[in-house]
Amino acid sequence: MSLAPKIFQLTAASKASTKPSPTPSNPSIGSSTPRYPDSSIDIRTIVSVMMQKPAAVVLLSAIYSFTLAAAGSLPRGVGPEFASFYTGQDEFACIANAAIKISLSRVNDNSCDCPDGSDEPGTSACAYIDPLSPEQPLPGSVTGTTNTSTALPGFWCANEGHIGTYVPFSYINDGVCDYDLCCDGSDEYKGVGGVKCENRCAGIGKEYRRVQDEKRKSMEKAGKKRKAMIQESAELRRRLEGTIASLKEELATLDAKKDQLRKRHAEAERQEAGKVVQGEGSGGKLGVLVTLAKKRVQELRDTLDKVLDQRDDLADKVEELETILKKFKEEYNPNFNDEGVKAAVKAFEDYSAKEAASVPADLSDTDILEVLKEDSESNGVNWQEFEEAPADDTDILYTFEAYLPDFMRKIIQDKLQSLRVWMIQNGMLADNSKPGTESAVVKAAREAAEAAEKEYKDKSKALEKEQAELDKDFGPSDIFRASKGKCVSVDSGEYTYELCWLDKTHQKSKKGHGNTNMGIFQRIEWAQADEEERLDGRSLGSGRRMVLRYEDGQGCWNGPRRRTDVWLGCAETEELWRVSESEKCVYKMEVGTPAACELEEAVGQPQGKDELRTSRLSHRPPLSPTAIMKLPPGIMTLPPGSRRLYLVCAHLALGASLWGYNIGILSSVLIHPGWRTALHQPTPSQKGLVTGIYYLGTLLSYLFLSHPLADWLGRRHAALVGTVVLSLGAVVMAATRDGAVGVMVLGRWLCGVGVGVVSTGVPLYQSEISPARERGKFVTMNHVGFITGLAAGLWVGYAMTYWTGPAGEYWGWRVSILLQLLPALIFASGLPFLPESYEPLPLPPPHRPPTNKSPSPRWLVENGQTERARAILHSLRDTSYPRAATAAEFRGIASDVSRRRRRSFTSLSLSLVREPALRARLWRAFLLQFMAQMCGATAMKYYLPTLLKALGMEPRVALMAGAAEMTVKIGMTVLEMWLIDRVGRRTCLVGGSVVMGVAMLINGALPLAYPNNANKAADVICIVFIFVYAMGYSLGLGPAAWVYSSEIFPTSVRARGLNFAASGGSIGSILVSQIWPVGIARYGSGVYFFFALVNLICVPVIWFLYPETKGRALEDMDAIFGAPKDEDRAVMLGDGFDEDGVLDGGDRRDDDDESRGEAAEEDAPLLEQ
Repeated sequence: MSLAPKIFQLTAASKASTKPSPTPSNPSIGSSTPRYPDSSIDIRTIVSVMMQKPAAVVLLSAIYSFTLAAAGSLPRGVGPEFASFYTGQDEFACIANAAIKISLSRVNDNSCDCPDGSDEPGTSACAYIDPLSPEQPLPGSVTGTTNTSTALPGFWCANEGHIGTYVPFSYINDGVCDYDLCCDGSDEYKGVGGVKCENRCAGIGKEYRRVQDEKRKSMEKAGKKRKAMIQESAELRRRLEGTIASLKEELATLDAKKDQLRKRHAEAERQEAGKVVQGEGSGGKLGVLVTLAKKRVQELRDTLDKVLDQRDDLADKVEELETILKKFKEEYNPNFNDEGVKAAVKAFEDYSAKEAASVPADLSDTDILEVLKEDSESNGVNWQEFEEAPADDTDILYTFEAYLPDFMRKIIQDKLQSLRVWMIQNGMLADNSKPGTESAVVKAAREAAEAAEKEYKDKSKALEKEQAELDKDFGPSDIFRASKGKCVSVDSGEYTYELCWLDKTHQKSKKGHGNTNMGIFQRIEWAQADEEERLDGRSLGSGRRMVLRYEDGQGCWNGPRRRTDVWLGCAETEELWRVSESEKCVYKMEVGTPAACELEEAVGQPQGKDELRTSRLSHRPPLSPTAIMKLPPGIMTLPPGSRRLYLVCAHLALGASLWGYNIGILSSVLIHPGWRTALHQPTPSQKGLVTGIYYLGTLLSYLFLSHPLADWLGRRHAALVGTVVLSLGAVVMAATRDGAVGVMVLGRWLCGVGVGVVSTGVPLYQSEISPARERGKFVTMNHVGFITGLAAGLWVGYAMTYWTGPAGEYWGWRVSILLQLLPALIFASGLPFLPESYEPLPLPPPHRPPTNKSPSPRWLVENGQTERARAILHSLRDTSYPRAATAAEFRGIASDVSRRRRRSFTSLSLSLVREPALRARLWRAFLLQFMAQMCGATAMKYYLPTLLKALGMEPRVALMAGAAEMTVKIGMTVLEMWLIDRVGRRTCLVGGSVVMGVAMLINGALPLAYPNNANKAADVICIVFIFVYAMGYSLGLGPAAWVYSSEIFPTSVRARGLNFAASGGSIGSILVSQIWPVGIARYGSGVYFFFALVNLICVPVIWFLYPETKGRALEDMDAIFGAPKDEDRAVMLGDGFDEDGVLDGGDRRDDDDESRGEAAEEDAPLLEQ
């Protein structure tokens, strides 16, 4: 069947499975009509076919070239397989209904005349046709109404230099260049809205061919590995066959040997039974006596051995009692008036005197051990000599043969023995041999026969096992024989899932809760896979696939026994892609292996007309050939876009370190003797003022300065302004002298104003450029920088303690403050080179800042330079996400810019209070930032060295311990980067609050129990729990509060919302900075109980009032907090996209509520890697 009929049939089938679409009342060429899901199905499938069926692509291109050569020219939008319908005729007949004919001039006249829409291959006039739509009037048609299917799959883009494809009719002349589908730009031939689409097929085609070449090379490598696996399996099979042949030869030899030894044993028994026994046993009466004596002697030896053991045990007990009594006598106080004790001491003295008078001879067990030795020819009694004697010495006097020569005696004995055997065998003589007794000869024969029998059975079992292994199904070409016993695994959440080839599948707990058997291998089968190809190539695709069945696993609670179906896909290396639970206790593992390569097409039933079927996730948008990418295994091999993102966030973390350094260095300055001298020994209230005025500056900045700067100047330029103000404040602080507390306060206030701008601009920037599923990680990098700055400030303060003398006292604290100018200069120098995430709002001309010259996507869109904006956005997302996803993000930016222009700065700010949905976010973010400081974090930052000094540490050691504590927090914050997107924001917040509350309780209780450092162990425990508190803060409120606050606000008010929320943190810091020094001075360690109570109150507040936002797209926050009025929903990378990078809910090209609300059909995976 040719490709064209397949596409035609698929189009009709896909339309039959889609929901009805709205019908425009007056479709026209220039209108932007909705892009219906049914059209995107056709295009996606066609592109998927192009990716999977290169032969079909070549055939289609050949048909196209041939048709053009024959027909000369065709109407716009006609594909090569439909060319015959439009050429060589005076009239055009509708494709699906040839009875309806129209003039050729009415083709592409922007009027839908054919019920099937075939007269408009190059316009969007018939884009509304859908087989499930209600019957509706059809302009210009004699039939009156229609609900037919469209005859054409879409608008044909030739894409010369690349691959021709069909585009949905609704994409034509909609004012957007769809380079991901129509790279030649022919879908925008009218130039609607001034859009001029260039031909980019040469570059895109080149990239597509490069990717295909890489895929081909990867498949070649996989093929080579598969060939090596087959060769290794064949070698293992040959070895197994050789082992089986060897076993068969050994069994034949053993069988003959076994029969021979069995005959020997029977002959020995026959000879033994024929012996003429004299007396009651062998050896006559003497032999009977010997047998009884031997048994008795053995019994006596066993008894003697037990007596020796008992004697040794009793001797040990007596020695122990003597030691106890001796010690008792030595420590006895004669003045102690207890008659019983005195009598006991007197008895022991008498015992000791008696023992001293009669010293026993040294005991020797030599003779006893000699008796216990086993009898043999060289030791004890040689029993064998008597047991094997045919008769005793006296009996021989009464035998006839005793008087005959030796040779005659032996002949007579043999004849008598043979006669006895014959008589016993014929029932003429009773067999008087006693059961259980056998001679050494018979015993040796029996043991030899039994050993041969056992060896024969063992070899037989080994042969059966090896034969079963040889006959087992190891797949085509015996390929899995080389993999048996090898395992692949994947980590996911709390578990590690492991597949051992042709053995078992396991679910292993990372927390030590044991392993779960998910199934034991049973057989290999084949099944039909029908999945959409993933962009990273780690998918099953469509077609017959090999399935390994693992059954009879561990039973589920109140359910069946577990089983696992292992589906195999072609991959260069063996790796476990993902695990899902299709139904209760039935798991599906998708595994890539070279063993599955070259089998997907060569094995199984031939595919028929349904080979171009649509995916069961048919709502997703088309995948462009240019969207192919490979997901990186590590940071060093990240795609260019991801590397840029990491570098940008790392540089921003340097800005956060300024904030941390400013706080950390003050904690060492407060105890520096030079600073106290310069300020004439400031009082606790003055210290609190110096500390708290900083947060007054941040509060004013959060409320009135930082968010206007962030919106008017952009995030980068706002951060630059904040850095300059912060540096100015540092210079003013260093200039303080002669008790000028006011100068110090002014410098601290300026630092607070600058930090207020930097501390909100950095996480805001990181939040806006980060993918939704990794937003927590990238925003937490801000807290890593902050803690690094804190630690650096404390280490610098510790180093300055070694600068003594007049110069060190005068310059030490000043230099430590001025050192922050170095990272500030580096941070400010790098800001102009960063791309802007969010550009200025348009202001009235008199107040509009200078034009931003930086190549930022949003600014370029605002100024009409859409192509440059598109190029820069793709550079940020380069190969990290599909081009289709980036294109959707770009459309969201354009829509966002348009909507923001319609709202003033004042209305946006007031909306945070007026609109319930935004107010619900504002009070939560404000309260969370307030709790993040009221938990005691501010006190720990500023007064940690002072606290450690109070616990008995020297000032220098206290500074070093504080620096070490902050350094540990860096590691905890890095761990939080990993945790926050896995366990969630709320879990981190609650867990951290619990840890901090417990640490505060212990630090409050122990100093009260052991005042004045009376117990050094208690002081050590307090110090340890100060570190525990720091860990809890770094795993909870520290980074998570900023992550949560920066992601719950919509784009248009995110800067304002985050700044208003951060003001809550400033208020909390002001309160703590005033409460702590006064509380410590008045109540001592009792102030810890207040902060412990605050932390414990945080637990239920966070758990019940703060919804989880882990993995939520920014626009999905509306589902949690409610949708604000006229909200702009700019699409950000990772927002609303599934893990393949595909936009959920279909193609959201327009912004109407209906398209925005279409829910994505989701598989329910147990795991997604």
